Amino acid sequence: MLVVLAGLMIGCAGCAERRAQPTATPPMTPTAAPAPTSTPAPTSTPTSTPAPTATPAPTSTLAPTATPACAEPHGAVAIERLHSAAMGRDEQFRVYTPPCYAGRPDRRYPAIYLLHGGEHNDEHWDDIGVDDAADALIAAGAIAPVLIVLPDGGQDFGPLSGDPPPFARFLEQRLIPYIDSRYRTQPDREHRALGGISYGAAWALLLAARYPGMFRAVGAHSPAIGAFNGIYPDAAALAHGGVRVYLDVGDHDSLREPARTFDATLAQAGAAHELHVFAGRHAEAYWRAHLADYLRFYAAGW
Repeated sequence: MLVVLAGLMIGCAGCAERRAQPTATPPMTPTAAPAPTSTPAPTSTPTSTPAPTATPAPTSTLAPTATPACAEPHGAVAIERLHSAAMGRDEQFRVYTPPCYAGRPDRRYPAIYLLHGGEHNDEHWDDIGVDDAADALIAAGAIAPVLIVLPDGGQDFGPLSGDPPPFARFLEQRLIPYIDSRYRTQPDREHRALGGISYGAAWALLLAARYPGMFRAVGAHSPAIGAFNGIYPDAAALAHGGVRVYLDVGDHDSLREPARTFDATLAQAGAAHELHVFAGRHAEAYWRAHLADYLRFYAAGW
């Protein structure tokens, strides 16, 4: 993983692309030259003309529009800062760009915004290996190349009060416009997803319900919601906004019952959603084990 500090555009330096091997043209079966024949007598029956020999179809022809394979195994991560008047401070965030991002200046990418857990920062998703998981899935062709944005919301993303709350204003009015202007995103709802871990999962649900026109999908991984902290996301707003919802929680996580309750609320509201209860606890090892599941959900249809 390549990391570039503070405000630098990054990508895959040199971005050499693997050239497609020249298409091998199968040898044609030589047609034997006919032996000279004497001029037939006027009464003889004309010799039938042999059917032309069919040219074998090439065995490995690339379509003219095929994109050459990317020879770079890893994407890169940039660390940047952006002032937020709403939060009253400079906000740090990380941006993962996929392999060969720099070498394909005409290509645009979907973006996934992932929020860290409570008492963590923008390093959280990086620490559990989301960039490595993305590298592997992209290389395998399991997901399309994507950008991943990791904001730092502080210990708890700030107050829930306000219209909108400070972090919500920062995300909507500062961070997303900045990413869309500085990076080659596909800057529309259909190519943008949001997710989070624990307290960040609760905020992801709140934000997707507030801004359904900005996100096509939201993932809540071990969401800290319900009576635990008094956060009750708006299931009706998610349903009416057509936002796809992914919930998952460990079978030994104390938050499994709030997740099940919210699953039932989403079903009653008619929201497109899914709930997964995997083996595990409220811990990094659990989320690390399911990174591929999360990324496949976000990137479905891209």
